[in-house]
Amino acid sequence: MMKKLILGAILTIAAAAAHAGDALQISDLGATVYGGGGNGYVTGTATNTTTTRIQTATIAINLLDASGAIVGTTSATATGIEPGQQWKFRAPTTQPYNRAAVASVTAS
Repeated sequence: MMKKLILGAILTIAAAAAHAGDALQISDLGATVYGGGGNGYVTGTATNTTTTRIQTATIAINLLDASGAIVGTTSATATGIEPGQQWKFRAPTTQPYNRAAVASVTAS
């Protein structure tokens, strides 16, 4: 049985855009966790805010426990994001965590 949790209120996107030189705007961060464990994924939308094509983009996400300690990481990568295009990303999780925070966004 799948238990879906939307953790938007406890997911953090602190300074994500600054890591990518404002090339990608992150929004709609959420999470799904399957019944009782950490298996699931972190989702969101990344929008190319530039006037040029982004060849490769990676969003790195820290998985944090209740005290804020990093208990794991995950990431999502895409290629060929056109100007104004939205990328619906999905980064897999494999361990329990309390919240997720975007650690870095790279775009080239």
